[in-house]
Amino acid sequence: MISKLVKEWKVWFLALAIVWSIIVINPFAGSKGAVITTIDPESPARSYLSIGEEVNAINEVPIKGPENLAGFGEYTGVLRIFHSGKLDLIEYNNQPLGFEVKKAGSNINLGLELVGGTRALLNPVDKKGAEVVDETIATLQTRMNIYGLREMSFQPVRDVSGNNYVQVEIAGAGKKEIEDLLARQGSFGAFITRQIDIANGTASFKGDKFVFDRVLLRNGKEIKLNYTFSYGNATYHLWNYTNQTIVLAAETFTGDDIRFVYTDPQRASLQPTGGRWQFNFQILVSDLGAARFAEVTKDIPTDTGGQYLTESIHLFIDKIPVSSLRIGSSLKGQALTTPAISGGEATKKEAENEMKKLQSYLKGGSLPSKLETVKIDSISPSLGQGFISSLYIAGFLALALVSFIIFLHYREIKLVPLIMMTAIAEMLITLGFAASFRGIWTIDLASIAGIIASIGTGVNDQIIITDEVLAGKGDEDKWLNVKERVKRAFAVVIGSAAVTSVAMMPLVFVGVGVMRGFAIATIIGILVGVLVTRPAYSRIIEIVLDKK
Repeated sequence: MISKLVKEWKVWFLALAIVWSIIVINPFAGSKGAVITTIDPESPARSYLSIGEEVNAINEVPIKGPENLAGFGEYTGVLRIFHSGKLDLIEYNNQPLGFEVKKAGSNINLGLELVGGTRALLNPVDKKGAEVVDETIATLQTRMNIYGLREMSFQPVRDVSGNNYVQVEIAGAGKKEIEDLLARQGSFGAFITRQIDIANGTASFKGDKFVFDRVLLRNGKEIKLNYTFSYGNATYHLWNYTNQTIVLAAETFTGDDIRFVYTDPQRASLQPTGGRWQFNFQILVSDLGAARFAEVTKDIPTDTGGQYLTESIHLFIDKIPVSSLRIGSSLKGQALTTPAISGGEATKKEAENEMKKLQSYLKGGSLPSKLETVKIDSISPSLGQGFISSLYIAGFLALALVSFIIFLHYREIKLVPLIMMTAIAEMLITLGFAASFRGIWTIDLASIAGIIASIGTGVNDQIIITDEVLAGKGDEDKWLNVKERVKRAFAVVIGSAAVTSVAMMPLVFVGVGVMRGFAIATIIGILVGVLVTRPAYSRIIEIVLDKK
């Protein structure tokens, strides 16, 4: 029997799918360290760490979860932080760590019901439509990245009446972080730097005399970092200085100057150029902002290539730097009210994401419509752990009950492990797909219900196949037609799978949150069964029951 099984490619395909699923799920990942969930913008570690990476140890203390950070409160000194395979030395001056972690787990992204957290359904009030929802999600994602907030997931949802909503989910946190995300002011500022060279301790700029003699003097008066003064319509800030250079930053645009950011196809485009993808979009600025830009740039020299100015324009949101752009030489001294922003990336998707990000920055992080909270659900972590415990108990009881019923039906003890092991393999492979697409598929209670539903149909199909095989065991002539009987059973199996999948499709496209997760899990589970597990089971059952 074993020799026959080894020769079956369907059995090998099932075995490879199981091995692939275990590798992708990576169930032993929890032993490696803790995952960073949020970083404070003011934290000294912000330049070294990033959300989503692992922290393995701090000062040789292993970090497995949030409880291991308790000993590093208001810290003074150098911390040796080992993260993602590298070591960084970060100096603290009576400061908190400024970042939070969660226990590392497998590659399966668990939903709120299992790990606790918050889910909110938001309704755009002032404007409606799918485009408004997409723009809102882009802005919220930008805010999340700017402020170093805990990882959130956003998705557009639509109910059966055609109304569009934004669904926000954040695992392992409460309502406060969602409220903070929506309450951010998003004040925008754009600065053009000016570097002034100091020769023999003195420098001049726009008629002012600067002297460096242990301190920096402007027209005989000492000035310090962040000192501001005006030339014409532009306000300049002292960003930095040494004994050789002075760096000033002219506040060129504010959020009030950005009147509109164009996103229509006529004034926002993507096109391939020289093996890369270029993006280009226009913005509308106020007359005062345009005049200020012309005044600041009129005496900035061009670089050696003549294509750009030697200084860049730096974008800030709530005083946090978010991007820098080169200034085309053709814009020098021009008071344009509809300038174009352009750039390029290696792929179309990267270019599109960069364009949307810049558009969101230039809008000052403002939302296209006021958001109304339709529904908000909070689940405590302890309740989530209770769900997991209940799932284990329910799964064990269901497995035992189904096994007992199968035994009563067939009176063949060897059929029970075959059917149940095939069902377990089907579940494992489905979870492998969930781990592969963890960025877009979260395993929550609805998904678990969908997986259970698909496994239930799988067990039913295995019983159909088994009945057909056993029907041919009575005499030799019938046994010769087992393959035809299995084909007939598969016609029923595929028909049932097709009907169920088609029935789930409307929930995939118009479902709101929970319904969509149930539908996707059911469809993927059914496809795994039809394409992988049930063909292998049909051959296994033929060989096992073949007593000739």
